[in-house]
Amino acid sequence: MKSFDKEEKFLEQYSDIAEKAAEVINHKWVPNYFANDNTRRNQKYFMDRKELKDLVFISAHVEYKLGGASSTQVVLESANRDVTIRVTKSKGVLQGEVLVDKRRE
Repeated sequence: MKSFDKEEKFLEQYSDIAEKAAEVINHKWVPNYFANDNTRRNQKYFMDRKELKDLVFISAHVEYKLGGASSTQVVLESANRDVTIRVTKSKGVLQGEVLVDKRRE
């Protein structure tokens, strides 16, 4: 298993998976191809104040089988929502499903 806590590093290798994850939740998350440490500091600042309304990337975890990635979980958060999406590949086609979609109060 390989884990990513930096969105830009995940997107460098798995942008197709990220785009499928975004599609599964009707693009309520937009992958940020320009994310960096300043982006994360700003997100943390607004998250700590419960003002971050948009879903942002927290982490991704890629499981491998012979031949490449077999299952990927993408974890997203906002001030009022936690979302985890699993993306798998079957017969060359990416499939996604929401594992967690929890509202925060």
